[in-house]
Amino acid sequence: MEIVNTKPLTYFGDDDLTPVQQFYHEKSVLITGASGFMGKVLLEKLLRSCPGVGNVYILLRPKRGEQPLQRLEKLMKDPVFERLRRERGSLIGATPGVVPITGDISRPGLGISAADRAVLVSSVEIVFHVAATVRFNEKMRQALQTNLGGTNAVMQLCKEMHQLKSFVYVSTAYTNSPRDKVDEVVYTPPVDPDKILQCMEWMSEEQFEDLAPSLLGEWPNTYTYSKMLAECLVTKHCTNMPVAIFRPAIVISTHKEPVAGWLDNLNGPAGITIGSLLGTIRCFHCNSSLRVDLIPVDMAANAMLVSGWVTAHNIHAEPKVYNFVSSAQKPITWKEYMRICETYGVPYPSEKAMWYYCLTLVSNKPLYKVMSLFMHDIPARLIDIIPILMGRGAKMSKLYAKIDQFSDVLSYFTNKQWDFTDNNVQGLHKMCNDGDRALFPLNIGELQWDSYLKNYMTGLRLYLLKEPIENLPVARRRYLALFCLHRGMQLGLLYGSFRVIMGLSTVFARFRLAK
Repeated sequence: MEIVNTKPLTYFGDDDLTPVQQFYHEKSVLITGASGFMGKVLLEKLLRSCPGVGNVYILLRPKRGEQPLQRLEKLMKDPVFERLRRERGSLIGATPGVVPITGDISRPGLGISAADRAVLVSSVEIVFHVAATVRFNEKMRQALQTNLGGTNAVMQLCKEMHQLKSFVYVSTAYTNSPRDKVDEVVYTPPVDPDKILQCMEWMSEEQFEDLAPSLLGEWPNTYTYSKMLAECLVTKHCTNMPVAIFRPAIVISTHKEPVAGWLDNLNGPAGITIGSLLGTIRCFHCNSSLRVDLIPVDMAANAMLVSGWVTAHNIHAEPKVYNFVSSAQKPITWKEYMRICETYGVPYPSEKAMWYYCLTLVSNKPLYKVMSLFMHDIPARLIDIIPILMGRGAKMSKLYAKIDQFSDVLSYFTNKQWDFTDNNVQGLHKMCNDGDRALFPLNIGELQWDSYLKNYMTGLRLYLLKEPIENLPVARRRYLALFCLHRGMQLGLLYGSFRVIMGLSTVFARFRLAK
């Protein structure tokens, strides 16, 4: 294990710490999934806002020739840690600090060494299990191995810890997606998760794939199904333990901390929004009148840290569940979301744009397929004619095949409405004093969608498209040209339609005269 310095920020003493800060003071923490989207923000917030925290162990596997320490050094250079670097200087060289643990949640026993396990068992007091495969179309065995098997391994490790005070399992609000109303409870699973774990010991990937349709039942994908089973496993085996199940909805960019608008992936709505602003996505299968449960990632991290504190002081017969959603307190529809994104996206276009913004949300699936054919597939095939003749391949057709697959994966969530309750989450806010409410804001009811999504659109351009504000004049000139082409094509189609109608009218009139 290597130590990466996280020298504490200056503070005046234990009496000056808020209750949440006091809870994490000098305590060792284990975070799985710290290199992922939510994990990064959780790690950054913990280090920056809890200055006296002890060692923070993070599980990392060797990847693409990089060892865990190299991955950690690279991780700490991410823009989300810029404020932390600025406030602390160098992050490498002392202890307490961030300690990379070589391991893999998809392997038995997390793939960690006996020596590392002994350190974790003897020193860790707080665990956040964030790691998961979030691919909706992951093969069944891989999803179960990572999301169910990995959770089982973390749970077993927690049971061995001598001084465990809090274990927060990060799930998803959509574990019970077949239901219309989802309360903050763990529902009875369609199958015993322990039996699935037993099957994983001898069944092959091919056998699981053959069984996948019958296993999934009403669940839309392997992600929600495997996370549902993991929740049930934790509930079954963690009775009378300091355990919480945290269910965030659709997590998107930061609200305010450590910087507004930061995002590092194109999952979910971000992919639709970027695609529409680039002009590649011109129609999407979505019921615009339905609510969409969007959650700022920094507010989710705050709620996770607060739930860790509350869990240590409120041990229940079963884990307490927290539905961290927006629809219960601050609802927004897909139509409103896209309208605000268009308002703040079009004036700040991308230099990479292929066409002008013209997104249409279509709830009727057959109509969407027809519109996709004329707005995506046919134009792509026409554009590909010359590259194919030159031997370069059908790049645009391949792109739209991926977009069509992306639409199919998301359509379940863009055309279904859920009613979530979030009383336990509101209880977290009420339990905080003024100091913790200022340090760890988690009240979704205070969120202002207009200002938040304005920063979100700026973040998409800056962090995902990697376009600084300096290239805006060039991007706007290009976008103006695309706008002229867009309007010209619309006028051309309108004129062509008019000529066709007039021609048909003339033919019809002559036919009537001839009779």
